[in-house]
Amino acid sequence: MDKKKSTTVADVNTLPYVYGTEQKEASADATLEMVIQQEQKVLRAKMKSEAQVPVIIPADPMNPGITAVPVFVNGVRFDIPVGKMVKVPQSVAGILADSDYISPKLTVETFDNLQMP
Repeated sequence: MDKKKSTTVADVNTLPYVYGTEQKEASADATLEMVIQQEQKVLRAKMKSEAQVPVIIPADPMNPGITAVPVFVNGVRFDIPVGKMVKVPQSVAGILADSDYISPKLTVETFDNLQMP
């Protein structure tokens, strides 16, 4: 029995294309969208198995209307609320720390001991 090879984004991006054939383009677009959705499902499952890290994004007085910060990990979007303690996958917390939204050492223990002015 032959196993059918699964299509990847790289495969779809290298499909032959003939200009003027909208049907082939639409088919390639639909295939690419399907592959992206499959890869996002796999990534979401992997991220659910990651250690969950508590984070809080402090409110920004210069931007009072911002209620959430979007974080993208390989096309998967996470909207992290501002001013609330939430648990996020460790990779999301790493992106927030790298972007200076949170302190890398801010955990539940240190958050509970913060002295607010």
